[in-house]
Amino acid sequence: MKKEKRLLWGFIDTKGDFVIEPKYDDARDFSEDLAVVRIDWRRGYIDRSGAVVIEPQFQLADSFDGGMALVMLDDKWGFINHEGEYVIQPMYDKAWNFTDDRAMVMSGGKYGFIDRSGAYVAEPVYDFAGDFHDGLAWVGAGGKYGYIGRDGKYRIEPVYDNAEDFHDGVARVMKDGQFGYINTSGEAVEAPVAAKPVTEFRDGLAPSREGDKEGYIDESGQFAIEPKYAQAEPFSEGFARVRAAAKSKWGYIDTAGKSPFKAKFPGAADFHDGLARVMVEVTEEV
Repeated sequence: MKKEKRLLWGFIDTKGDFVIEPKYDDARDFSEDLAVVRIDWRRGYIDRSGAVVIEPQFQLADSFDGGMALVMLDDKWGFINHEGEYVIQPMYDKAWNFTDDRAMVMSGGKYGFIDRSGAYVAEPVYDFAGDFHDGLAWVGAGGKYGYIGRDGKYRIEPVYDNAEDFHDGVARVMKDGQFGYINTSGEAVEAPVAAKPVTEFRDGLAPSREGDKEGYIDESGQFAIEPKYAQAEPFSEGFARVRAAAKSKWGYIDTAGKSPFKAKFPGAADFHDGLARVMVEVTEEV
């Protein structure tokens, strides 16, 4: 019998203690008190105690949102509820998560949209499509692009050679080889002012680089935690992921820059609801 090293995922609390032991080939963060885990090549769901709620059976699975989760079984996509029951049968060649209570799906090589009951609000007739933003989704057919509303009807006629998602009420489109911008009524508007990248502060701190090291600045722009890390991620629930060198293990610091436990994880994620998803190396006999 020989020994083999594996990288497995589990969940720790803010003291660094495992609440859910590392025994999964992959895992995702908890959402609606359930987390996707992978054992071998099948995915299922566990609760916050680590109990299996939905047996690993899916080829692919996504996090719950609005009481539904996107899963793939036998190369077809559908949606399940918290009990693992299908609320929308796996019938689509590809599907995406719901945005604005509409999900984009692909069937027969064409794109369409369904509501949360699984009913089509827009039949799969489009060559290309994008998710809903600001109540509109761009769609393309026959080389022309326009925008449909949540009812599947055109709100902006397909007269463009290209179209992009709406953001803050404005979308970029191309017509007759020229790019321009429109509002949600389809009216031409001035190009939005390019936004200067904004540092995201969490818990009053934001990652910032000085030379080849990263630390954390406060809202006055001064370093509150000195730049000594090769990589520093934003804070979440009072803790941030950091590592000392590019290939070193991940650890966590608090807002005072103190490490509550040793940096020891080959992979790690942010804290959510008191738990963080981490990877450890495990030696097993095979």
